[in-house]
Amino acid sequence: MKQEKYIEKLLDKFNMKSAKSSKTSMEVNLKLEKPTDEKLPDFPYQNLIGSLMYIATATRPDIMYPVSHLSQFNTCFRKEHWIAAKRVLRYLKQTKSQSLVFQKTADPCISG
Repeated sequence: MKQEKYIEKLLDKFNMKSAKSSKTSMEVNLKLEKPTDEKLPDFPYQNLIGSLMYIATATRPDIMYPVSHLSQFNTCFRKEHWIAAKRVLRYLKQTKSQSLVFQKTADPCISG
């Protein structure tokens, strides 16, 4: 199961086709907090998080933790949340050819 075309579509939608790729989906020891001010920046944050959640649940469990963490800020986000979400997208750019493979074998075992 692969979503390479969908990832390409997302990169285009969020103007990230020419962005540098990332080797990791999340910064180490990233501390994000809920903002105290009410005014939200004008970023399509919820749209991006929803798209990443679809990818994570369908074929890319490797991004589930950062996407789940970022989704906690869907109603209250800042620029640093947006940057962290775009990092996940840059990671997907680096690893877009990864996929889940299901094969029928005589010996049922799980390997990664």
